[in-house]
Amino acid sequence: MKHTSHTRAVRFLSSLLYFFSILIFINAFNFQHNPPGAWTYQSMNLPENRSLTDITFIDSLTGYATTSDGNGGLDTNFLLKTTDSGNNWHIIMAKEYVFQRVIFLNHDTGFVLHGDEILRTTNSAISWSRMPVPPDNFGFSDIFPLSWDTVWVCFPFIGGDFLYRTTNAGYSWTRQFQSSAIKKIYMYNDNFGLVGSNNSIQSLFRTTNSGINWTEIPGQNGFTEMFFGTA
Repeated sequence: MKHTSHTRAVRFLSSLLYFFSILIFINAFNFQHNPPGAWTYQSMNLPENRSLTDITFIDSLTGYATTSDGNGGLDTNFLLKTTDSGNNWHIIMAKEYVFQRVIFLNHDTGFVLHGDEILRTTNSAISWSRMPVPPDNFGFSDIFPLSWDTVWVCFPFIGGDFLYRTTNAGYSWTRQFQSSAIKKIYMYNDNFGLVGSNNSIQSLFRTTNSGINWTEIPGQNGFTEMFFGTA
């Protein structure tokens, strides 16, 4: 009798363990295909099999994206827009050379880096105009606008990378910094900002006085993007 009770207990524990193993497997499978936080996998069919270079959303529905052809910009590339959370995208601009960056301040005002051009819209991407650009520019690495007329840009040049700022919509530019590695810009406000690299020369610099002085922050790795919630 004792032996029979022991056998039944073992079988019961084995069945219970088997049941929980299946339950854990199902939950793990469901987590993989339905991750928490309402994330949903979304396919984006880019025109002519182009590669995505940048994407930004100004609300839950409206977003913009840019492409590269992977051929040095010799083929046509695209600026795309969605108004339904990325389910459908339509072309709003097609030009030769790579679109490197797209960024919007609000629904109306946005900027696009295209080769050595800065394109700006003030009417929700209905029309675009070229901004005057800094001298010695052969193609931009990044852009960060604080307003429609105050814009920071960086670009490579012989002997290093340059950081420029305009406060009058590009009619004049002031060189704010030069380094061997400036690839990313993030300005929290007029005074506080960071510039960093995302290449083999890894560095990060900070200003607290509108770019008059810069201090290197040691021990930092390369940066592909930066964002601050508070300064």
